[in-house]
Amino acid sequence: MVAYSSGTRDRLGLTELYPGANDVSGDRIENDIVFVHGLRGRSHSTWTAENEARQSVMWPEQLLPDDLDCTRSRIMTYGYDANVKNPLSNASMATIRHHSDHLLHSLKTERSMCRERPLVFVAHSLGGLIVKDAVHKADNSIDYSDIGKYTKAILFFGTPHHGSSNADFGGAVVNILSAVPFIGGTNKDIVNQLQPSDISLQDLEDNFSTLATKRRIENPIHIACFYEDVAIPGLNKIVVPRRSATMEAYTKIKFDTDHFGLVKFGERDWRYKSVLGELRSVLPIAPEKVKNAIMRDNDRVLQRIIDTKCFDFNKTIVDSDTGYAICLAAHRGRVKTFRLLVNNPNVDHNIQDRRWRQTPLIRAAKGINEFTGNFEITELLLQKEDVEIDTRDKWGQTALLSCVKERVPKGVRLLLDADANRQIKDDEDRLPIYWAGENLQKAAEQEDEDQVQECLEIMKMLDPRAARRLPMNRQAMVRVT
Repeated sequence: MVAYSSGTRDRLGLTELYPGANDVSGDRIENDIVFVHGLRGRSHSTWTAENEARQSVMWPEQLLPDDLDCTRSRIMTYGYDANVKNPLSNASMATIRHHSDHLLHSLKTERSMCRERPLVFVAHSLGGLIVKDAVHKADNSIDYSDIGKYTKAILFFGTPHHGSSNADFGGAVVNILSAVPFIGGTNKDIVNQLQPSDISLQDLEDNFSTLATKRRIENPIHIACFYEDVAIPGLNKIVVPRRSATMEAYTKIKFDTDHFGLVKFGERDWRYKSVLGELRSVLPIAPEKVKNAIMRDNDRVLQRIIDTKCFDFNKTIVDSDTGYAICLAAHRGRVKTFRLLVNNPNVDHNIQDRRWRQTPLIRAAKGINEFTGNFEITELLLQKEDVEIDTRDKWGQTALLSCVKERVPKGVRLLLDADANRQIKDDEDRLPIYWAGENLQKAAEQEDEDQVQECLEIMKMLDPRAARRLPMNRQAMVRVT
């Protein structure tokens, strides 16, 4: 999979940065992200910058894995021989089209067991032309059709697109070549193909533009264009100006840096967070990640998922029994993660799970005896003005009816103090007081004194007069029932 170039960490072909070939979590990967460098760049150094401590940070490898952990993404770089800045390099004669062919072949091989996995490209400078050519070819190819179909997003950094005129476009290409002053002994086919007059370059742009427009209707490709606002020292001009570096109808983001600084982040600054936000917006978050965070009551991980604003807590099922995230947290008494969910304005407090149509309040209240956190969660829910206290589940039971049937005195008290309606009947046309009596009879027959006391306590709360008419010792209770 990997071939080494002259750089110690810069490699040719596809290089997996995360999770790594020896990582056992690899079989749970759900997305692929591929970084493609520009004409003078390399697979590692292009994306590397120094942080405040003067340490080198290769952000796709050192920052992204943690920040995209909830998306289960595999991160790779693609390296090719196009180092036109190094006059001592033995450059190949491969063209952009040859590089895009090799990229497609590499991806096909690497994705042979996961051909339907969503794919995202991040491309710098003229590397964006390789990506555009590859995606267009894949869309019109039998061998590579899955690569085209499952390309979900492309993030372009300083890639020249059509400007306000062809002259703008060609001028941007000339600027890139001018910013790389040492042309001798380099990949001359690429340099020649990038001249403004070359018709193949125009065809490449036209083909991709047609594809992107077609895909906007069905299976759209999310496109974001990042452009520079600082001139290159020595060149004294913007390499790829805004009009050429952006595409109409797609996201445009300006960075206050030069052409080569567009993709160098030494820390999690606002520029890095802008890129992270674009990636998060297109990468689905695995429901299992949300479930695991709740089951472990890991509010830090759940907060990170919430911050992505990419997970629909009201539509995504995370558990076969409880269904939605807030129902799971309520049922299992996970107080820390439940607080995050109940205080999130985008989470429905009254959502009913698909299986039993039970709300978070029903789930929490009836489980008070089972999980220590459920009492506090029930209190939190009852403090919310929008919580519908008398919603009925699949069997017509409200939270109060559920607590009565499950013999949960603390839940009954909380609900009655919050004005729960004790006159609502279930689908069997039974009131809560009826089920309290049924439980009392069973407890008496089993001679379970603890359950008898629970049932009596519940009956007193529901109907004090009815409770006072009952005998207070076990033998008499058994005779009455």
